[in-house]
Amino acid sequence: MNKIIFAYWEHFDDLRKVNIYDEKQRSVEESAFLIDMPELFRVILFKKNKSIEKKMSLEEVEELLSNKCNFKMVVIVSNMKKEIYSVISNVSRLKGICSPFIELENSIMYFPQLSYSDLGFLKYLCEQKNMKNYKLHIVSSCRGGKYV
Repeated sequence: MNKIIFAYWEHFDDLRKVNIYDEKQRSVEESAFLIDMPELFRVILFKKNKSIEKKMSLEEVEELLSNKCNFKMVVIVSNMKKEIYSVISNVSRLKGICSPFIELENSIMYFPQLSYSDLGFLKYLCEQKNMKNYKLHIVSSCRGGKYV
């Protein structure tokens, strides 16, 4: 038992809780998990009429999005969804806004300049593009830790 407690305290800094609002189900799901982000992810940054593809760690993505950025969309290609949720949650708390994101089978499309009021617009675009198996989400805790 002491080993379990020690292991918990050893990883306490890596433990994250994220609340994700699912637009379709209109519910909030809380996830708690350990962060393990050693690998590089394929990240596509969209800015005006340009796109830039980079290999970045999630810490680098979080730092990039936390600073003043004017990206229209950021696509992170990975199946490690909860780790990406954590990054989006941290960025939302730092910026004080709740930006929506679309979860696809193998990637997440994040829209840092949009807000909760744009969920209907994103849903309409997904339907127009005949996207299959997408989930429209928004981080539900961003204003100083209060739920919105």
